[in-house]
Amino acid sequence: MSTRSRKRGRSADDPAKDAGEAAGEAAGEAAGDLNPKPGTVKIEAGTDDNDKLRATMAQLWHKEALCDVTVRVEGRSFQAHRVMLAAVSPYMRALLAGHFTDSRLSTIDLKEMSAEGFELALRFVYDQQVQMPEDLLTTVLEVAHRLDLDALSVAVQGAIAERLAPANCLDAWDMADTLSVGPLKAEAKRVALSKFDEVADCPALKKLSADKLSELLSHNDLVTKTEDVVFSALEAWVAAQDPPPAQDVEAELLGHVRVAHMNERDRLERSPLARRHPTVLLSAYREIVDKVTTARSRFRTFSVPLLAYEDFAKGLMVRVKDDLVFVEKECKEAPPGATDKVGWNSDMGNAIGKVYRVIRPTDRGLMAAKLATKETGLGTDYLFPYTTLERVLD
Repeated sequence: MSTRSRKRGRSADDPAKDAGEAAGEAAGEAAGDLNPKPGTVKIEAGTDDNDKLRATMAQLWHKEALCDVTVRVEGRSFQAHRVMLAAVSPYMRALLAGHFTDSRLSTIDLKEMSAEGFELALRFVYDQQVQMPEDLLTTVLEVAHRLDLDALSVAVQGAIAERLAPANCLDAWDMADTLSVGPLKAEAKRVALSKFDEVADCPALKKLSADKLSELLSHNDLVTKTEDVVFSALEAWVAAQDPPPAQDVEAELLGHVRVAHMNERDRLERSPLARRHPTVLLSAYREIVDKVTTARSRFRTFSVPLLAYEDFAKGLMVRVKDDLVFVEKECKEAPPGATDKVGWNSDMGNAIGKVYRVIRPTDRGLMAAKLATKETGLGTDYLFPYTTLERVLD
């Protein structure tokens, strides 16, 4: 037994183990030794060199020089470098460097993929940027998801998120859910909740799944001018379903409508949907009569009822709206119905978004309320017009 073998504590006739350790040592050296040996120096390439390498690969690609693989998509052929595709895409790496038959071929076919989307994705891989029509963003995101191109996926999700609107947020939500792209899914849902009054009129709402509609209607952050909009949206959705939804699905969705805050509750008596579920309505009315506090009996977070001047009373808790530009403007002008303005100074800006007790209302000349702002460290108890205040809900 050699001295080297004894030190390593194994048999000298163990070639498989020797080969395994040699491979491991080689891999460790390639990856960079975490514990460099005394007397050695680690030399690293600068980031500029990495950028130059990518730029050189892009130049070669644009000239179709040294390309060694052809990718066929929808009958179109695209030249590329195997090492480049393998480096940026785990999906392509598996095809080109794995044990698949495709790894030995010079031409690879990608099925069920948009050629236009792949072309844009390939350009992004080499150039790190790409210009594309807005209507192709979804197509390119699907390609990025299929090929595991994380950088492209993140960039496209950001571009889609910037363009979300009531008319497209539900489709974006559905697509993001299908592709399991969480950030875009969350942003699309947020837009749907914050713009629900407009979303309710979009055809896409009628195509929404019962589960997603339930997520919206039950959410406390759904923003609407009146709960009647929520009920109308539910009626329209139910009417559009073919076949009709199951009774328990209808009942669950109807249970999310905050009946106590509908302006026209008498319409429930005429609604076929409501009349099919008397138990749900009875429960909602019992909460109203008995003043029971439940998730359904509360106002939604951002659906705070308008505060009128007549509502002001000593001790009422109000919040100064969380919009400095708006509040300053309203203080510098006479609010609707008033003849004079309360005025403004910079110290009043420290009250933005905070809750105060009404000390007393003013006369109709100002249509404002004196708030106990000194309690939070402001210089005095300031006046704020009724247009700048919100009722604080329990």
